[in-house]
Amino acid sequence: MKVKKFLFVSIAVLLIVSLLSFGAFAYYKSGTYEGSGKGKYGDVVLAVYVENEKIVSIDVVSQRETPHFWKQAVVLIDEIIEKNSSDVEAVTGATKSSNAIITAVNDALSQAGLDSKELPGLLKTTISIILNIIPILFSVVKTIIK
Repeated sequence: MKVKKFLFVSIAVLLIVSLLSFGAFAYYKSGTYEGSGKGKYGDVVLAVYVENEKIVSIDVVSQRETPHFWKQAVVLIDEIIEKNSSDVEAVTGATKSSNAIITAVNDALSQAGLDSKELPGLLKTTISIILNIIPILFSVVKTIIK
């Protein structure tokens, strides 16, 4: 009996923590945002297109990097789109160009973030979702444990 209770509480806590982390994700407004990052020979300027909170495309507006290094670093753009995040590793051997791309994307995404007037509505929606889902999850967990 104690094992079932422990299992129930553990699963419930895990589910609640998972739901609460839902509110910790970044939220981006749809639109095109331009960002820049310092490369070896000047600024790298990128246009980041966001739709439904996802990075849909990234276009190179301008760059003056060495072609060989740029070719190596530009693969990061596809990785950033795929991950929907600029949390990627710089390409070894093209570090400055890679960091310029990452910085430019971060700059653009900082403009796409929700402003402080929009956060209370988002928080209210997140809390409402959590409060509606928790009783359902508890009943599912109880049924599984029986």
